[in-house]
Amino acid sequence: MANGGGKTPDRFLVCGLGSLGQYCVALLKDFGVWVTAIDTVEPIAWEIETLPDAVEIGDCRDKRILDAANIRNCRAILLVTPSDRTNLETALQARVLNPQIRLVVRSSKQNLNHLLARELGNFVGFDPHQLPAPAFALAALGNETLGFFKLDEQWLQVVRRQVRPGDRWIGRPVRELNRRSRRLLAHGSKRTGNRADRCHPLFYQWNPNTIVREGDALIYIETMARIETRSREIPIARRFWQQWRGQTWRDWRDSLARFWRRNLQHQVRRVAIAASLTIAILLVWGTLLFRLAFPNWSLAEALNVTAILLLGGYPELFGEIQTSLSVPWGLQLFGLGLTLAGTAFVGVLYALAIEYLLSARLDFLKRRRPIPHRNHAILVGFNPIGSHTIALLQEFRQPLVCVVDRPFDWERLPPIPTVVGKVHEALTQVNLSRARSVIAIANDRIENLEVALMAHQVNPEIHLVIHTLDMRFGENIAHLLPRSHVLCASLLAAEAFVGAAFGENIEHLFRFDGRTVLVTEYTIEAGDTLIGLILAEIAYGYGVVPILWQRSPQGEAQLMPSDDSRLHCGDRLVVLATMEGLRAIERGELERRSVGVWVKSALTPDAAFEGAQTIARISGCNIGTARSLMENLPGRLAIPLYYPQALRLVSHLKRIQVEAEIEVD
Repeated sequence: MANGGGKTPDRFLVCGLGSLGQYCVALLKDFGVWVTAIDTVEPIAWEIETLPDAVEIGDCRDKRILDAANIRNCRAILLVTPSDRTNLETALQARVLNPQIRLVVRSSKQNLNHLLARELGNFVGFDPHQLPAPAFALAALGNETLGFFKLDEQWLQVVRRQVRPGDRWIGRPVRELNRRSRRLLAHGSKRTGNRADRCHPLFYQWNPNTIVREGDALIYIETMARIETRSREIPIARRFWQQWRGQTWRDWRDSLARFWRRNLQHQVRRVAIAASLTIAILLVWGTLLFRLAFPNWSLAEALNVTAILLLGGYPELFGEIQTSLSVPWGLQLFGLGLTLAGTAFVGVLYALAIEYLLSARLDFLKRRRPIPHRNHAILVGFNPIGSHTIALLQEFRQPLVCVVDRPFDWERLPPIPTVVGKVHEALTQVNLSRARSVIAIANDRIENLEVALMAHQVNPEIHLVIHTLDMRFGENIAHLLPRSHVLCASLLAAEAFVGAAFGENIEHLFRFDGRTVLVTEYTIEAGDTLIGLILAEIAYGYGVVPILWQRSPQGEAQLMPSDDSRLHCGDRLVVLATMEGLRAIERGELERRSVGVWVKSALTPDAAFEGAQTIARISGCNIGTARSLMENLPGRLAIPLYYPQALRLVSHLKRIQVEAEIEVD
């Protein structure tokens, strides 16, 4: 949790210097902390410009290596090697050496992560393949939704909306768009498609008095109803009854004819059908013969004897009957024929089962769903990130097709259309010219670039989502294909890992104007840089958006809380923040307040009394300062405010008949 820092920089330890580990190092160095890294070998090539302060070569599970990395004085350890086993074993060793260290672990074992978090404490586990999947899926959809997530059983979504003619928001100041269920994040006249400068704040870069006009772009977060993503399942018995109810004899006859024609081309199936009919006839015939030969037998007994003979029970059955009954030799011969026919029928069943097992995998592609004709997503390449992306696209009921260059374990793929072959040939089979988007998600960045260029050549309007492991290469692709979404999965995941390393809980992440926004949860503790501040100071001073506030664990959580709420020890706060916002909170670096409020007059004594209350509530000053100001009008508020805060204060004072105006330095 943010503590304001000290003279000596905090120490952090990163285990594993793959792509994810290197981006974790780079992001940590942006916070001005000391970073030590551990890996079995030193990287041949660095993907980052800012290197760790020290590198230890060896097994991070080794106590001596951890001691050499000064783990006992580290604030957090980020375990991001490719092996879940190594990461979890190292986490246990690190906790023994430093009981207070923050453990941030790369692990796909979600259940084990929850158990360890409960037992060890100060532990968080992330699946780096799952974290970036929403960014890929939402970029592929190419619609107004930028992100969606759940907080305390309430779904929220981030929406980009283009103001069209006749929109009900035209002519209203943008400040009026904020409601208890909605918060404005950005406003611009022609912002869609532009990439934000990472040096500038992402939020609150608009004048609250600006009037919404046709063509403006609005980005906001709002509450939403529960996402219904699955169709209602009909019980099998009811579905069967609905299908066959009302069938006439002609319908039954046609269905039987179609069944026979469909199976006529399979020799084993033809034999199996003929054998089944023969066995059924023999069963009826045998039952009648035994019933006639032994009038004292019931029909069930005769049927039972015939079935036993068909299942190969000739020696046992007639051995017992001969002791008590005289069976005609012709009937015995018929019984032997039944046994031979039954044995042959069992052999046919074995052959049918073997044919099914052998052809199941070979017929896999033929049995898959047909390729969509238009408005579908095409996923080229398949890996764990692709698997999570497919699952999310299916949640949105987005038609899609997967293209892979070679067969593999098909059970890993969900039931979607799949084309196997060379990429440039496979793309000609997936209706590329009418597709909605292409997701080039392979681990080979050159192959992804080739796919993107081919797709752009065939369909210049298609949404391109390109995966890269090197952001420098990705920035070059972005210049080559300006309308594309170039995403580095390692960087997206690293931002969540680093945010969690400072003690925060990263609930979700999404992309917004080319930058990553982290849904971050704080629990306010003594000594935090947030304690004692009102939400307006946190929002405008640190450049984050508070979306949930809860007064103590027993209090009621409030979505889109008021700017006037003040944080106390034990409170819970969830904000939307970029890495720059998290860094500002960690360092306690509030933006300078530069706007003054000049209070001219109050029309009545009641207005003066209520004005003092309003000033104290909105500005955050103590009530004594506010009353002193109202008793000595005209006068200037003793503390400067942020512009949106000052504008809101003047507006509220006007409602209670107190005249005031803004003074900007």
